[in-house]
Amino acid sequence: PYVNVPTTLMAQIDAAIGGKVAVNHRRGKNLLGSFYSPLGVLVDPVYLRTLPDDEIRNGVAEIIKVAIIHSPTLFSLLESSTCATFTRPSDVATLLHIMELAIGSKLRLLQPDPYESDLRRPLNFGHTFGHPIEAASEYRIKHGYAVAIGMALATEVSLARGLLDQHTADRIIHLITRFGLPTAGPDFDPEWLWHHYVDIIRRVRAQKLHFVLPSGIGTVEIVDDIEQREFVAAYQRTRLSYTPFSPDDVVCNWA
Repeated sequence: PYVNVPTTLMAQIDAAIGGKVAVNHRRGKNLLGSFYSPLGVLVDPVYLRTLPDDEIRNGVAEIIKVAIIHSPTLFSLLESSTCATFTRPSDVATLLHIMELAIGSKLRLLQPDPYESDLRRPLNFGHTFGHPIEAASEYRIKHGYAVAIGMALATEVSLARGLLDQHTADRIIHLITRFGLPTAGPDFDPEWLWHHYVDIIRRVRAQKLHFVLPSGIGTVEIVDDIEQREFVAAYQRTRLSYTPFSPDDVVCNWA
């Protein structure tokens, strides 16, 4: 047993929580690894003050994800916060409350299936769309930024299907942009992205690809599939209507 001491926001509220210990490979994320829960995880928010803003935003994306799928309280708290809450907190209690809510929500969502044997999981919100975008960028797009784009796409699909009302969709998009995260993908051809990434992931998973769509703040619907035309239309609408993708903000260098 060991004690995990995560030092980035992404690690403190997501990667270090749940016992998944995987290593990235040049051919993909999390390809090498297993599940091994540590003796404990020590989260010290002081480390956050050493991080650049883009790393704060990278981690905030996962907090927003948990808020949308599980915690209206956390969502409302984020609506009154900014990136400065995480790096230069004038009220440390607010920062700690945000992190406690985010970590607690993830643990409760993981509890029924800690080894992820069932991929119909609310925690995949933003990831089924985000992972293809991340891979298509050859992993130059930070994970949290790709998830933010994926959440916007899922919101757009849910809105088009009538699962989500316009006011709630606007709140979701506004919260993502509040923290300087993108809500529109890069200038990829969405049909190319579908055939070369989304559809390939479906084939790898035995034709089963689950999409998590928000139906409210704190609630989701998991659908077994969406059609190519829905994905293409959502990608095009977000490119026209939402915060444009900015390579200067989201591109990072991988060793």
